[in-house]
Amino acid sequence: MIAGLLAAQDPLPPIGEWRDQLPYHRAIAVQSGTGKIYTATPYSLFTLETNDQNIERFSRVNGLNETGISCMGLDPATEQLLIAYSNSNIDILHQLDVFNIPDLKRDNIIGDKTIYHIYPRNGLFYLSTGLGIVIADGSRYEIRDSWFIGNNGSQVKVSGFTSDGSFFYAATAEGLKRAAVNGPNPANYANWQLLSGANGLTAGPVNKVVTIQNKVLLLKSDSVFVQNGNNWS
Repeated sequence: MIAGLLAAQDPLPPIGEWRDQLPYHRAIAVQSGTGKIYTATPYSLFTLETNDQNIERFSRVNGLNETGISCMGLDPATEQLLIAYSNSNIDILHQLDVFNIPDLKRDNIIGDKTIYHIYPRNGLFYLSTGLGIVIADGSRYEIRDSWFIGNNGSQVKVSGFTSDGSFFYAATAEGLKRAAVNGPNPANYANWQLLSGANGLTAGPVNKVVTIQNKVLLLKSDSVFVQNGNNWS
């Protein structure tokens, strides 16, 4: 039994090279890509090749810029994985390369810069933060824009973000808000419509919002609402 356990372990690295000793038994997020599954732990990341079951580990030892992963999001169009850390630093993993975007971490703006959710769409990553919505560009590896969509253009915590192709939807502390994908400047708070408090959707904060089979669903307290046309049930 002892011999079997030793054979299953990773071989020791050559003398002079580092090896991580981080725990991998607690997963906080999972993303499925083409032939590969990505799993995040609070400290690091590992991938599983679905064809040969090969496991690749990523940590500060071999490329990641931080520990303390808070969430991650995979863009199926580009196979890029955005990794958000608890200190607001950002890495993008593409194949075996890691690109760092430290802009949000370094910004001296006052407010909650925590990244709560990531929504990838066509090479862009829409980050739900305590400030509002921050957009990271996956091709230029930089922050592209910031949308402060709270009342009168103030900061508001956004805990979820999605799109049905026609509208963007943001789950905020003020309620569910939406803006047309092809509408005028989404950075202008006036172009965001508050949906909560009408058509069957009660007023108050919304925890999460997702799109499943072309339907928008949201979590509010202990209830799930689904959109049917202009109404919610």
